[in-house]
Amino acid sequence: MNKGWSIACSAVILTVLIMVGSCVQAAPKPVYFAQDDFVLTYGALGNPLAVGTNIDAGGRLLDWGADKILCWFTLTGQASAPGQVVGGESVLNMDQGTLTITTMRNGGGTVLWQGSVNSLQFKSHVNPAENYNASNYSRPAYESQASQYLSVGNGIFTRTGGSWTDPKMTMDWFGSYNWNYDGDTPQTSSYATGNLQGKLVVPEPGSIIALICGSVGLIGAAMRKRSR
Repeated sequence: MNKGWSIACSAVILTVLIMVGSCVQAAPKPVYFAQDDFVLTYGALGNPLAVGTNIDAGGRLLDWGADKILCWFTLTGQASAPGQVVGGESVLNMDQGTLTITTMRNGGGTVLWQGSVNSLQFKSHVNPAENYNASNYSRPAYESQASQYLSVGNGIFTRTGGSWTDPKMTMDWFGSYNWNYDGDTPQTSSYATGNLQGKLVVPEPGSIIALICGSVGLIGAAMRKRSR
């Protein structure tokens, strides 16, 4: 076998093995149920669609199939552009912020995964009578809270650190309910608080491992053919 070819193949195989090792440290569950509280601070008095509106949320990440706490999350986001009213819905896009998953609450313990906000969108109806039916959003069988959501949204996050190596995470949906305000009315308030629920989805590492294993097989076949 050509010595240069052998060295090149060995380097590729070593890289593949390192990648496989990294995949082993991926998140242990593909889907989590997020649940707890948020504070939405308005960028301007009475205006949740103003530039600078930001969210600070956090709570539990539960096993989707069982009412069991697996870890904890904190989520921050901020809008650098004003929101808009589109088709009877207020739409706010946050393009800054961080999602952090830890072994203890309030960001304590070990950081399992941390990522920056790619997008974090919130929608609510201008007419409160048109609130979102919570049954339209897939929730675990054990979860019974909230018959309707006052706002719904979704998010995409890109990894920046932590022991889990998954490159991205998504909030397929999250809904908020039970709002409270610091003023007499929403129009005289500077922030709102409430409860939220969401579905956090982790990219499935199995397909990545299958691809890597396939690559190892192809390299091995090529090496055998080369040695003949």
